[in-house]
Amino acid sequence: MLVLSASSTPVGIGQSVTLSAQYGDADGNPLGAASATFRTTTPGLISIQGNTATGIAPGVAQIVATSGQYTGSLALPVGKPAAEMVVLGEAGFMSDGEIQYNGANQLQFLDNLFANPSGGTRSQGSWVAIYRGHGSLCAESSFCGPSVTTTLYSHLQSAGTTVTDLTDPSGGTAFSIPLDPKVRTLAILMPTTPFSLGEIATLKQFAIEGGRIIFLGGNANDYGDFVDVENLFLANMGSSIVANADDPWCDHPALTGGSLRPHQLTAGVTALAFGCAGSLTLGANATPVILDGNQVYVMGAVTAIDVTGATGGQAKRPAPKTSPVRRP
Repeated sequence: MLVLSASSTPVGIGQSVTLSAQYGDADGNPLGAASATFRTTTPGLISIQGNTATGIAPGVAQIVATSGQYTGSLALPVGKPAAEMVVLGEAGFMSDGEIQYNGANQLQFLDNLFANPSGGTRSQGSWVAIYRGHGSLCAESSFCGPSVTTTLYSHLQSAGTTVTDLTDPSGGTAFSIPLDPKVRTLAILMPTTPFSLGEIATLKQFAIEGGRIIFLGGNANDYGDFVDVENLFLANMGSSIVANADDPWCDHPALTGGSLRPHQLTAGVTALAFGCAGSLTLGANATPVILDGNQVYVMGAVTAIDVTGATGGQAKRPAPKTSPVRRP
């Protein structure tokens, strides 16, 4: 028989663990390491590549391994992750044009993105909030503005989701008070002015309650002058990610294969249109999810949030680089 184990349990959603196998006697006592092939009979809960298992949704995942004539199984709990945030180096992927270009795959990614698998109190909410405040470049943009994201809105609404646009009310900001309890996912689109520490505290509380935060940045051409705003936001949220004012991947075919790492965000997605993206440098507690076609640059990741408080300060802005014009 085979005795299976994981490097840690439970595995968080979007987090990965290493699987191992040993030969065992009739009582399950390990006798020595085994070279095994792993698979799962619960693909909706976990994905496996080689000996790496990545959590997708809460539950108890079933893993089976074989080594020659020997087999073994493991029940691996998949639990909700700590407070975390999705950071993407581009915003045009949700436009009408990119959905038309990539069809069902693009819609699947958007469904995954705006879903909320956290298991927290907000995960059952029926609202998605789109924030184009703080001087957002997506307020009237030709690639991420309201007029070019109508397909996304209609698609989410057809599935029973209420899509609400957040703006900055007179005399305050959208995050000066807690978000409506029905909001499960919040997308922050390309802001150009810094967030106050009070707003950061509100957003951290949203994450503590299980809300999903998505930050959409951009490339050198679109967002290079404001990447310091993004980096200050990420630093104050306690993320180790640094956004780079570059553009390593623009107007290429849709991303496939190893460019889409196993994660709840990429579940069921075999191709992703990700037009012109800036890259991200990852530190501790950040997981790469989307890479360029050459699998060199990280363009989308999930990062842990430090919910203990905002630190303030200034973030260093990388030097902007020139960029080609994105695909219409």
